[in-house]
Amino acid sequence: MSKSNTSACYCGKDTPFDACCGRIHDDIALADTAESLMRARFSAYSIDNLDFIRQSWHSTTCPSDVEANEDGFQWLNLEITDTTSSADDNEAEVEFIASYSLNGNEGKLHERSQFARENGQWRYIDGKLKKGAPVSVNKIGRNEPCPCGSGKKYKRCCL
Repeated sequence: MSKSNTSACYCGKDTPFDACCGRIHDDIALADTAESLMRARFSAYSIDNLDFIRQSWHSTTCPSDVEANEDGFQWLNLEITDTTSSADDNEAEVEFIASYSLNGNEGKLHERSQFARENGQWRYIDGKLKKGAPVSVNKIGRNEPCPCGSGKKYKRCCL
């Protein structure tokens, strides 16, 4: 079960976490599209909800172990750039850019993920990094705006 959280969801929607991805994490609601599962997985990675991450993986590709984020690592933002799914599809793709911070360095991961329904529920199969879209890393200055979007200086927020 996820921790109660009424602030904006980690997935980037303005909806509170408890009313958005938290409902999927807690089995109150199902992900009705591959995109909603992608958003819930991003939120799960953001809060180290390893149980949900494993549960959301397709049985044919699920690893035996999922590791928590390393110290100094934080997922910051999710941008969905393309999706091929609808509520009636059985297979789908979701392309996204996920921003993160690692020990004060900002980076982006650009991936196209494959999803399929298993027992009527969307599951993550695998993802491929976008060719020509290398992971980028930029040093964040202490007095620069925080990349999480809070509007605060980095030193007063996520540093």
